Amino acid sequence: MPASPPPATTEPPTVTPLPLLSLTPSVTPTQTPSHTPTATTIPPAETSVPVLTPVPLQPTATQSTGGEPTRTLSPEELAQFMTPVAFRTPLVTNEPITPPPGPTLDVTPTFVTQDAPAVVVQLTPVLATTTPQAQPSPTLLPIPPTSTDLPVNPVPQVVDLPPLREIIVPETIAYSLSTGTGVIGVQPVSLNINPEIFAQNPANPNQYIAVNAAGQMHFISDFAAGTVEQIDIPMFTRYTYEVTTREENNAAVAAVDWARDGTLAFIVDGDSIDFDGVWLWSPGGSAIRLLRDCPPSCELVLDTAGLTRWESRSIDWSPQSDALLIKIGLLDEGRDALLVARRDTPNEEAVPAPVLRYDYGSWSPDGQRLIVSGRGPDGRVVMGSINRDGSGENLTLAETHGFRWARDAVEYNGRVYALASRGGPDAPHELITADGEAISGQIGNGPPVRVSWSPDHSAVLVVTSENGALRHFIAHVDPPALQEISMHVANSIAVDWVNETPPVPDVPDAPPSVEPDLPALPDVELTAFQPGEVVHPLELLNLRTAPSESAEIIAVLQPEQALTIIRGPQPAEGHEWYEVEVDGSLRGWVAGVASGDLMLQPEVRG
Repeated sequence: MPASPPPATTEPPTVTPLPLLSLTPSVTPTQTPSHTPTATTIPPAETSVPVLTPVPLQPTATQSTGGEPTRTLSPEELAQFMTPVAFRTPLVTNEPITPPPGPTLDVTPTFVTQDAPAVVVQLTPVLATTTPQAQPSPTLLPIPPTSTDLPVNPVPQVVDLPPLREIIVPETIAYSLSTGTGVIGVQPVSLNINPEIFAQNPANPNQYIAVNAAGQMHFISDFAAGTVEQIDIPMFTRYTYEVTTREENNAAVAAVDWARDGTLAFIVDGDSIDFDGVWLWSPGGSAIRLLRDCPPSCELVLDTAGLTRWESRSIDWSPQSDALLIKIGLLDEGRDALLVARRDTPNEEAVPAPVLRYDYGSWSPDGQRLIVSGRGPDGRVVMGSINRDGSGENLTLAETHGFRWARDAVEYNGRVYALASRGGPDAPHELITADGEAISGQIGNGPPVRVSWSPDHSAVLVVTSENGALRHFIAHVDPPALQEISMHVANSIAVDWVNETPPVPDVPDAPPSVEPDLPALPDVELTAFQPGEVVHPLELLNLRTAPSESAEIIAVLQPEQALTIIRGPQPAEGHEWYEVEVDGSLRGWVAGVASGDLMLQPEVRG
């Protein structure tokens, strides 16, 4: 389902969900008793795993049975008696990081999906091996609850797979996620349009929709062949595709969602002329509007269902593809609401009634009920389900379980799951059940800026923004697990779920490798390059700010680029690093020899 922004009253920064246009990856997320912390809230610390602080003992010089005074223990001896409490295995450290963009040092990331081949490159699987221990009374820290009886289950692996299309520059890369067989695939996809949103057509995995930062929507009609098309409907003019910013675009696309039958729904938010609202489009067909926004065209809506001003914010197709769940912002009420619009009775002159005042909504698996969360009609924060018309409420107050906020609830295997926070909308969240059972620990050190559930609702992508960088987490429902995948997606905005791996694209054969012509290099010393020497990467190579794999990536260098050696080699982390200059201005460090493999070659002069 598409990402759900926070309610209008307390809107954290929002990252629009990214539909993707190319390869696909995957993920898979039982119950844990919930501990209700006390009312005091303390800002999150640098690390998320709390440690019991030993209280120094002040023993007195009493007499022992042997008549000799007892000795005062040193702090080091006292520390030996302190045993830290084990927290549930899925917790990941919340130490802020700056995830490096682009491919890894000498291996291009790859990706796996539910139906992908069995051969994968596994990167650091996380295993739930912590032995449960007794949990002491909670302290006055807003920390995630711990588990005392969590079964030992392997956490789904995170797998990077090699890209199926050449990576040009980091800004053109999207990352697809997919769930299945206990593996999360993280697949880099080169779209060449600077994507911020992408979505795969479930009716045709070889087709994608992609939207760039200027709000321009492109149709990848044949991913395998690399065919990218502009959408040929009246609102998308030549001007639409020539502007460079979203502010200039009077038909900017803000959200997309494919129905299972291959019909695309999308939101236009240009804020200038009569294009804004929810539209439906099928490849090769025309577009019809399902809901008209107000403003800018309030006078054209004859039946407002009692509303004054509203704005479409997110869309979610029903499992049967017969209706859209539309989240709208009620601009004069300072909150969000839900509408159910049937596709067989489109009427852009009327707001579909009833207006359901809940901040977040999703479909039950059978499509007959809505799973709702956030503020209800009376303003209290709830989690649960209602019928399509708002009747049949089955709701739980978040405060019953000690939570001040709950959002993005879904149903999975008959249970309702939601992201919730004890500190309110602007505090870190955790994954819980509507019964208050903890599924994950605290997710990151800040509130979500984007949330996107996998198509089967077995896992959820949660993105936080910390210290100027995005952190990406995947929380699994069953078995419970929390994994950070920031290092796999290179601080990208365009990360989202797909259903199936597309066909392998047609890529021209690579030119013959020059490696056979290179002399044998038994020792690293023999490969040393001299200052002023011009070299070329043998493959995609990261240019970093310092000679370390943890240093920030400045650029991803192409094999044809010329690099001038400034100094080196400098041994570090098992590699031989060189400081180089690129294009006469850009300077940084590259691994000229990575784990014994030569990554640079001298320039061939004719």
